[in-house]
Amino acid sequence: MPGAGAHLGSTLLAFALVILIESAIGAVILRAAIALYNKMSGAGGPPRRQLEPGGERVKGEDEGIMAGGPRPGRGEPGPEWDKDDPRSLEYQKRAQSGVPVPTFGRANRITFVTILVQKVVGLVVVGFIIANGAQANGAQAAGPLGTGAKILVHLIELPFGFLVMARMLPTSFGKAMLVTLLTYVTGSAIYAMVEVVFALAMNKAG
Repeated sequence: MPGAGAHLGSTLLAFALVILIESAIGAVILRAAIALYNKMSGAGGPPRRQLEPGGERVKGEDEGIMAGGPRPGRGEPGPEWDKDDPRSLEYQKRAQSGVPVPTFGRANRITFVTILVQKVVGLVVVGFIIANGAQANGAQAAGPLGTGAKILVHLIELPFGFLVMARMLPTSFGKAMLVTLLTYVTGSAIYAMVEVVFALAMNKAG
């Protein structure tokens, strides 16, 4: 039927549009979560400052380099506090212990695949629930599925997306799990705040 085909097409288009928007937002959250993880783990290194000719600050130099003093990577070891210089081995080890922040395009691909997997798993679970007539209480108020069934679907699809994101991150699986957890917690907090603001705005408008 032409009408059914048009309805299916518009539904698929809306589905794809939602995934694209959620992926873009998720990419921003993912990059922020990785940066936050690196900062919390101390992997990003200390902030830079400038040193003057008096011996403590020299304009244009990195922190940890005395004026005219030996510099790491130039034949002689620097003073003890050169460990905070980006060219020192200790600084580089700390930097390597962090998680690389992907470009927005790569982060977008990671979140796109993650969300797509979650949506597909969710649709399969919803189809299984409907096919077996296992709708939860409150279905009349919440649509095809009740609140309990929606929570069940979310709890089932969540681990699949979690594992997909963790496997796609360019780091060890252990660090990826922590970054993914931080990403999900941050995204959930933002989503909750948006929901609260939206509810308050609706109540005020009503």
